[in-house]
Amino acid sequence: MGWRNTGCRLRPVFLSQGGEDKVLSVSADLHVSDESSLPVSVLMTTFNGVKYLRETIDSILGQTWQDFEFVIIDDCSTDQTVEIIRSYNDPRIVLVENEHNIGISESRNKAISRARGEYIFVTDQDDVSEPERIKLQLSYLRAHPDIDVLGARVYFIKGGARVEDEMPVLTEPYQIEVALFFARHNLTYSSMALKRKFVREHDVCFRAQYHYAEDYELYHRMALSGRLSVLPDALVGYRLHESNNSKIKYDEMTRNGVSFMRDAYARVLAREVDEVEGYLIWHGLIEKLPQTSTSDLRKLGALTAKVMSAFESRNIDDKLRCDWIRQFCSMIWFDVVERSLQKLGFDALRVYDEFDQLHACKPGVVRKAKALGVCLLTKMKAASS
Repeated sequence: MGWRNTGCRLRPVFLSQGGEDKVLSVSADLHVSDESSLPVSVLMTTFNGVKYLRETIDSILGQTWQDFEFVIIDDCSTDQTVEIIRSYNDPRIVLVENEHNIGISESRNKAISRARGEYIFVTDQDDVSEPERIKLQLSYLRAHPDIDVLGARVYFIKGGARVEDEMPVLTEPYQIEVALFFARHNLTYSSMALKRKFVREHDVCFRAQYHYAEDYELYHRMALSGRLSVLPDALVGYRLHESNNSKIKYDEMTRNGVSFMRDAYARVLAREVDEVEGYLIWHGLIEKLPQTSTSDLRKLGALTAKVMSAFESRNIDDKLRCDWIRQFCSMIWFDVVERSLQKLGFDALRVYDEFDQLHACKPGVVRKAKALGVCLLTKMKAASS
């Protein structure tokens, strides 16, 4: 099913002014599906994105699956972003210009509210979708009605070069739910496709109070009410550059990330998580920073063990799932310890040994030998200082 040039309905390009949408221009001579039959909406928000915008738009319009609307919300750009969008004479593009700058979360929500397709695909203004992306994700969602949200593996674009993501792809919903607590998932906003029914029924939207961490907070919320999966195919190029929001607004991202992770851990641990513990979780398990005290390292071990136990209880009747959860959390724990070896040396390995329940996936001989070597170097440096 492709884009059909069989009708004569007109497709408007919108401009939002004073709360009302006014028709700015009209593209003719292409059939546009009714809301009930439109299969796909692609959503994008823009703000001063001129540098990579054409590459992103071209990657969407060049999809092998052609039957979609492309809703673009511009948040008061001051560069040539809007002019670039208008230069495309494509009836699938619906351009909405915000009258006032409302920020990325509210702009994304505005795009979501306007989506008419049965399936909603999203992209950021500087990322690139492979030509088969919509076709492959749409086919999977139609073949798996139990999946509500589907991501895809990404590759990184750094300095114009393609860099593959080496993180193993987790495809099962229960795996993703566990991995979200340790930032070991493969979910990336620009790779996501969602069922509109799920979005409407569960009020899927971005929360501005988690600015710069709103994607991660949304993943956690969607995992509570729906089933998430990821395709192993690399279908999206995620651009790495100095203007990424996560680099510019690190402090705000950290503060907001800690806020929602406290709530997430509180739910799974069935107890309150205070701010100090929240920052320990964020820095130690999400950002993966090395620990400088055995006390904090021990706390992270206890937290990892409790998360493991909680998810084992939820899957108690499925041995394969429980085995995977134990192995995954054991791997997480050794990673935490390994990162702290240069600071804590053999003391870190002693703390590692305290948590027998987190030894389901022990390091191989080579990795363990390297760990011991780091400990010896740490001890020698301490002795010579």
